[in-house]
Amino acid sequence: MKSALVLLTDPRQWEALRECLSEGYRVTLVEAGAALPTGRYDFVIAGIMAMTSGRTPQLPVEVAASVRALRRQYPSSQLVVAGPLERMREIVNAVRAGASNYFMLPIDPEEVKL
Repeated sequence: MKSALVLLTDPRQWEALRECLSEGYRVTLVEAGAALPTGRYDFVIAGIMAMTSGRTPQLPVEVAASVRALRRQYPSSQLVVAGPLERMREIVNAVRAGASNYFMLPIDPEEVKL
């Protein structure tokens, strides 16, 4: 079974993503303000707001620095960033900094095929 670590600030988006990944994935949610868990995950899905809010202790507020921090902590994981259209510039910066892929929020189940 594949595993996914999810960092999203909006509970509605978390529920939608959890439904998309319900079959075949062990999903771990990191709530805002909680420390990142140790371990190995096939995917790390990080929302732009969760990465830049300053509420996740191990992540810097700047997007590229957050991507690098997640890459260091989860080097074998595919890092996927998520955000709304109005944060596209930050999404692009995250991909340039090393994110594997991205999808838009609100979550479209057809887009989230890992």
